[in-house]
Amino acid sequence: MHEIICCPTCDLIQKAAAPARGQVVKCARCGSTVIKRKPKSISRTAAFALAALVLYLPANIFPVVEVDYMGRHETTTIWEGARSLFEAGAWGVGLLVFVTSMLTPFLKMAGLLFLVATARSGKWRNLRTSIFHVVEFVNPWNMLEIFMLALLVALVKMGELATVMPGLGAFAFAGVVAATVAASQCFDPRTIWDDPKRR
Repeated sequence: MHEIICCPTCDLIQKAAAPARGQVVKCARCGSTVIKRKPKSISRTAAFALAALVLYLPANIFPVVEVDYMGRHETTTIWEGARSLFEAGAWGVGLLVFVTSMLTPFLKMAGLLFLVATARSGKWRNLRTSIFHVVEFVNPWNMLEIFMLALLVALVKMGELATVMPGLGAFAFAGVVAATVAASQCFDPRTIWDDPKRR
C-alpha cells in the first residue's frame, strides 16, 4: 500500500510504500529521511501541555519582577503589572500584557488538551484544524513578556540605586511558553484526519 508523503527538507510530494517497523524512508529527490508520522504524537503533546498547565499557576502567583530601589524591595506579578497599567490609563499596553501573558497561554493549553482529548474522534475536524493553526500562529508571541523583562533588566543598570531582577514567576512563565511550544511541535495534525476505524 502506498501513501502520499511530503519531504520536510525539499517539500517534494511523493508516493511511498508503508515502511515496516524500524525501516527508514528516504526522499526520492534529496535523500533526506522522510518521517511519515511524529512518534508518540498524542502522548508527548499531552505530557507537554500538562507540564505547561502545572507551571501556569506559579507563573501567575509568583512575582515576575523584583525591584530593589533606594532600600525598598518591591515585587510585581503579571496580573499586578497589567492592573497597574490599566490604572495608569495605558489600556493598550495593559491589554497587550494581559493577552500575551495570561489569556493566550491558557487558551493554547486548553486548545492543545482539546486536540489530545479528541484525537480518536472523527468529529469537528475543521474546528480542530483551525485550533491547531491558531496555536501555531500565536506560539512566537508568548515570549513577548520574557523579552520585555530581559530588555528591562538589561537597560536598568543603576548600580546601588536600583536593581531589577527576574522573579520566580518569570522562570515559570518561560517554562509555560517552552512547554506549549514543544506540545504544538509534537502534535501531528494528520491525526485529526485519520479514520477512527483504522486506529
